[in-house]
Amino acid sequence: MNKSKVPKLRRLILDGNAIPYLYPKCFSCMPSLQNISLDANRLTVLRNNTFSELPQLKNVFFQFNYQLKTIEPIAFNSTSLISIHFGYNNFRFDKTKNNNSRFNAEQIFKHTPSLQILDLTNNYLPSDKTTLGLMFAHSDEMKELVLQTVVYCDADREWVHSEFIKRMEQEHIKLCVHHREFDPGVPITENIDKYMNKSWKVVIIMSNDFARSDWCQWECDYVQERRRRQGKDACVLMMLKAIDAYHMTSGIRSLLHTTPYLRYKKGIGEALFWQAVVNTLRRPLSVPPMAI
Repeated sequence: MNKSKVPKLRRLILDGNAIPYLYPKCFSCMPSLQNISLDANRLTVLRNNTFSELPQLKNVFFQFNYQLKTIEPIAFNSTSLISIHFGYNNFRFDKTKNNNSRFNAEQIFKHTPSLQILDLTNNYLPSDKTTLGLMFAHSDEMKELVLQTVVYCDADREWVHSEFIKRMEQEHIKLCVHHREFDPGVPITENIDKYMNKSWKVVIIMSNDFARSDWCQWECDYVQERRRRQGKDACVLMMLKAIDAYHMTSGIRSLLHTTPYLRYKKGIGEALFWQAVVNTLRRPLSVPPMAI
């Protein structure tokens, strides 16, 4: 679908239209959409990534859909979504024999890190503490969730702090930087494991100095394992300075050959680079990273 069809549409109301099905990413032609209302339709399944290509989406209204039987694991996958109004659907969240085929308790709200309001009025919530706990396991961390962990070498510290971190935090992108977030007195390997597991994505800023660092290589191997488990869109590669053949390692070469990466350009093309960085960090996990 042509993404330029309705580029300025911010609010879409489709209430009471007897809609039976929504295709994944079916709203991708409306990139400025902030509010969607799908109340009182005939949907039986809410598919994975229905809202994933809407970077400005804030509110979803999905009420009075009595025929809804299945919510796929990452149906609500969205980094920008603030509120989900899911009341009066009579949806069976409670534990029954076919629970696993209807929804995944651990995944259903895991991929909405900005979520602040969740309305589940008049549904069948689970009575067992295990299922209920899995559904809301991430709610306590939503406002504290670190969206991106930054991996870089000390030789590139000045650029990372004066340019990258400054620009990203002006865009309200929350970053984990080791000297600022890591817990004092805790071994560095434990800190890395803790904060990478909390992160939405991992940013790797590469250069010759990065390739020479043993610690950076260890972190690179860690990210490779994460990438194998979560897919290539779980990491964002940035080439600050080209790595020559002498310093290139097999681990970095493997990452570069299998994952799109952003190459820093000062002067002409720099504005395009920064816009691509922001867009990539805000993309949901189902959307592959950009390359320039």
